[in-house]
Formats: sequence, structure tokens, C-alpha cells
Amino acid sequence: MKNRLIKYIAASIFCLAAVLAFSYLNIGNANIGFDDFPENDYYDLEWLLPPVNYEARYFSEGRAWVREKEGGPWTLYDEDGNVIKSGFEADGFFEYKDGLAVFWERTEFGRRLHGFVDLSGNIVLHLADYGGAVFYGDGRIRKKDTNGLVGYINYEGDWVIPPQFRSALSFQDGMAIVSRESMSEKRGYIDKEGNAVTDEIFDEALPFNHGAARVKIGSLYGLINKTGNYIFEPVYERLARRLPNVFHVIRDGKESFIDRQGNVLPDFAFKSYYFETHFRNGRALVNLNETSERAVLAVIDESGNIVFRLDDLKMRLRSMNVFNGDNLPVVNENNQSCIIDREGRVIELPEFIDGRYVLRALDNNIILVQKIGNDGNFAPGYQGFLRLIPKGGN
Repeated sequence: MKNRLIKYIAASIFCLAAVLAFSYLNIGNANIGFDDFPENDYYDLEWLLPPVNYEARYFSEGRAWVREKEGGPWTLYDEDGNVIKSGFEADGFFEYKDGLAVFWERTEFGRRLHGFVDLSGNIVLHLADYGGAVFYGDGRIRKKDTNGLVGYINYEGDWVIPPQFRSALSFQDGMAIVSRESMSEKRGYIDKEGNAVTDEIFDEALPFNHGAARVKIGSLYGLINKTGNYIFEPVYERLARRLPNVFHVIRDGKESFIDRQGNVLPDFAFKSYYFETHFRNGRALVNLNETSERAVLAVIDESGNIVFRLDDLKMRLRSMNVFNGDNLPVVNENNQSCIIDREGRVIELPEFIDGRYVLRALDNNIILVQKIGNDGNFAPGYQGFLRLIPKGGN
């Protein structure tokens, strides 16, 4: 009898310990033992939403859609963690842009886009025949008619540019790339009223950025302004923006750097062969290596000054498309998730955050994170938002 009692007590203690351990390791509520953040001199860390959600879209324009369970309804949060809208039924969302987010559902043929919701989570437009609703911006949505021609509607659903194009992209910086044939043929630019800014003469055309767009005729590149006039005639075998007003060009096999007026910059040595430079909030992620064999990644400012190099900080990048100009998600030599801010300061994140998951750092130092599973493996469904709060005058 005594032995049975001892065994019973031992089993009870074991079960109680297991329950307590599970309560600590599992993430059923906000107070789960995950508030022991690594110390740093620059930021305090706090949960905006703990990692208890099945799925979350990262913050954009101060909003994020989140759902707690697979297949469950979505809740819209603001940057303070307040609920803006709850109980929204959809299979998924794209991030907010221009005050709108696209929601969609899955079908046997893939995704079917339903329409748009505003920043309050209210449906502002259904798109039964969406014709590519992800192509929108500057108050215009690309839409096909029943004949397959493309035009643009406004955010109220009214046609503002009648369907007349075989191919068309979204408006950016007040301009859109269109073609009355197809994008495999010649293309040109229109303004928001549908007026032709250029003839459809280009073999390649890129969206406008900093008031200019790169175009190609035949095998040669040039640069146009928003009136459709050439800044650079199409005479270059290569033309790539390196700074907002500095371009890397090759003409007749000779390489140089020029400013927006076409002046050669003999002392400018910065190169980025890995990808074209795109600035966000005054910062850009670039490759300093002159070959494509191994990227030497760094962050520069708009004057071309190196703010920090990843190899100097012994950090590496998981994805090229995660830098918002303020915070760069990285992992260190021990595969621990970290953030490098715009000044090159490193903030270590808790070890239970999965370094293999692509962290997103957007909107007011709010970071979408993924928890590592209790077995040390990737744990689908455990997503949350961590906020970085600057200390003192940092």
C-alpha cells in the first residue's frame, strides 16, 4: 500500500511538472515566459501581439490582418494593438497600399481576388471580374472588360480610363506603362487621366522612380522624365541607378558613372552588381563586390556613404527583400535572429524566434516574428509582433 502511494505521489508530481513545463513552453497566452528579452543599449522590446496566432500579415500603413486559427476569421489591428475590425471571413490578404488591401479566397484554380478593404476593414469595392486587382495605386485600379481589353477604374469602381489596352501595369509616381498590342511588343506611358506621355516605342520600360524612368529601344538604354522627354538618349548598353542622381553606364564598352546632367563622375567608385539600388527612407541595401561570385552586402545613404557592412558585424541576410530603410532583419553566426537599425546598431532578439523565418520590420519599428517550435524545429502557426522602443535620445 505504501509503495503504491509513493508511486502515485511520484506520478502526480511528474504530471504537474509536465503541465507546468508545457504551460511555459507553449504559447497559449501572453504571459508565457517569453518576456526575457536580451539587453541592449538602444531599444526596449515589448510584445504588441504575442506569438499565438496562426497567421499574420506584416504591418503596412499602420495596419495588420491577423487570424488566431487556421481557416478562422481575421482581425484587423492598429499599431497600438487595438482591434479595428474582427470576424472578417477571407482566405487571405495582401498588404495595404494606397490605403487599400486586397482580400481573396482559394479555389481549385488558385486564388480568386474578391475586392478591397480600407484602413477601417470595410469593403469598399468588390471585383467579380478583377482583371488583376493587385495592379493598383495612385487612385487607379487596372481592370479588364468583357473583351479582354484593359483600362482603369477609380476606388469607387467607376471607369476613369476606358478599356483600350492589351497590357497595362499599375500607376506609380503618377504614370503607368501600357501597350495596345501586348507587353511583348512596344510600350509607352500614360498619366492618371489616360493621356499619352510618350508614344508606344519602347522595347522595355520601367516604372518611374525619383521622377525618371529607364527605357530601352533595341539594345540600348536611356532615361526619360515625366514629360516624356529624354534625360539621357538611348545610347547605353547598360544603365542602372546607383544613387538617386547617380547612374552606372556602359557606352561603347566603356564603363563610367554619370550624374543626372550627364556629367562623368571620375571619383565615384561605388558599384552594385547584385541588383539595382532601391532607396527606402534614405537607405539602400547594396552589394559592394564587383563580381557576382559572393555578395558583400552593405547599407548606404543617399550620398553613397557606407553606413555599415554586414560582414563587419558578422551578420548574414536571409532574404534580399526585407529592408525598409530603418530595420534590417539578419541572423548572426549562431543563427540567432537580430535586427540592425539604420545606424548600424545590432539588437539581438529572443532565442525562441526562428532565424530561418523571414522577419519583416515595417511601420514604426514593429516586427513580424515566428516562434521556434518546442522541438527546435519550425513551428507553423506561432506568429506575433514585437515592437522596438528607442531608449532615451536614441
